[in-house]
Amino acid sequence: MLKSEQTIQLEHELTALDAKIKALQEVSEILSNCPTKVKSTYNGAYSDHVEGRQYDRMYEEENDVIDGFSTKLKSKKSKIMSEIESNLSRLKNLQTSVHLQLSASRRADEAATTAQQARTKD
Repeated sequence: MLKSEQTIQLEHELTALDAKIKALQEVSEILSNCPTKVKSTYNGAYSDHVEGRQYDRMYEEENDVIDGFSTKLKSKKSKIMSEIESNLSRLKNLQTSVHLQLSASRRADEAATTAQQARTKD
């Protein structure tokens, strides 16, 4: 069976889409495994900081800043994950469309080949 230019182009487009989808899935998996909790320099150990009201206040402020960074990091991660999922969804829809176009193009190629073979037999 001979392949038309359209079939060849659709096969290349499908290969490129498959590569993009695979890359986004890999990035999504890596990102989902990234922790967003920023560790305290004290690691929650009471004995690691100096006693006194002033130092307790400094310790609490540091923990508030660390918790703030953890929250911001988690928010950024969620936004990026959402963008990745949105792009994956769009690419998978496009992939389905290209699959359908490729099937139609292959059927047309097959019909053209059959018609050509019938003409050469006559």
